[in-house]
Amino acid sequence: MTTNGKTRIEAHSNDTIACDGAVADRQHACIVGAINCAPANKSLQEYMRPFRVQAPEIRKRLERGVEEGDVPEDVDLEPLISLYAGLIYGLPVRARDGASRKALLAGVTGAMAAWDS
Repeated sequence: MTTNGKTRIEAHSNDTIACDGAVADRQHACIVGAINCAPANKSLQEYMRPFRVQAPEIRKRLERGVEEGDVPEDVDLEPLISLYAGLIYGLPVRARDGASRKALLAGVTGAMAAWDS
């Protein structure tokens, strides 16, 4: 089954929430460790930096969406990439700081509403 860009970005966002494990346990999410690193893990932080800044998976999926027609050709992709990267990379931080799963999912729903705007 082929998914459109919106479905894939939404799934990626939801996967980020699932990656955090049980939110009630406040476990560090997959990507948080690459943001708040101990000095011994500085190399991991530096390795992850381009992924957070450039968001290559999001960029690739939105560009594919333009090619497949589910993202209009005339849309400036940079604001969308920034929006969805901020969402995906911010979810684990919010989870770590105590946001509920319900609140995190509401954020995904709100961000996905921008897709249709």
